[in-house]
Amino acid sequence: MQRSNQCRLPEGPSKLKVVIKADSKGTLDALETVITTLFDDSVATVEVVDGDVGEISESDVDLARVVGAPIAAFNVGFLNKQVQDRQVPLSDADADADADTDANADADLTLTLPLQDEFKRQIELKSDRVLGTGSVQMVIEINVKGRKKKQIAGCKVASGLFQNSGRTRIRVRREGEIVANAVRVDSLKHFKEDVSKVEEGKECGLGLAGFDDFQEGDEIECYEPKPKQATSQ
Repeated sequence: MQRSNQCRLPEGPSKLKVVIKADSKGTLDALETVITTLFDDSVATVEVVDGDVGEISESDVDLARVVGAPIAAFNVGFLNKQVQDRQVPLSDADADADADTDANADADLTLTLPLQDEFKRQIELKSDRVLGTGSVQMVIEINVKGRKKKQIAGCKVASGLFQNSGRTRIRVRREGEIVANAVRVDSLKHFKEDVSKVEEGKECGLGLAGFDDFQEGDEIECYEPKPKQATSQ
């Protein structure tokens, strides 16, 4: 059966996931309640894939990477820098999570704002029209007239296609983390020929505008951003 090169389109509400770490059971329960009700069900649902009391551990990081979830942390420490870089924290404030007061409820709502921003970013990513995906096989540096050396990523298109058009944007992921997003295509070549698209299974040379930090193994996503809807007054 021939594989389809059709674009991946979003279907229904976004399904978001989160890992929660807190300093007490009371805080954990309060955060879980607030986080899972951040959005209307027609927009997105939030699943707490794991919640526990104590410091953020390597297993927490591994789980978050596997399921693609941020880690929401409240008043807990980090075991190492890797954990600190991976988490998307709630602000670490000195709120008494066990106190049943309106002030504490307001504090919890305020603490979830950074996480809500992260979820909104994820919803936007899921709404993009993905054209194709691939990976960087090698990194080549070339001399460009009037400029310093330019990186070209030697890529193989794994699914769909890579395209060079006015609307096309590139997203680069490294070990699950986004290291570049919404970057314009500067050049797209098949062998030495400039092309407008490269289809699944083929290799290409990809240059990006303003991005020269490719590494072998980087995952490349070629997409068209969802058009912004005009807001009514």
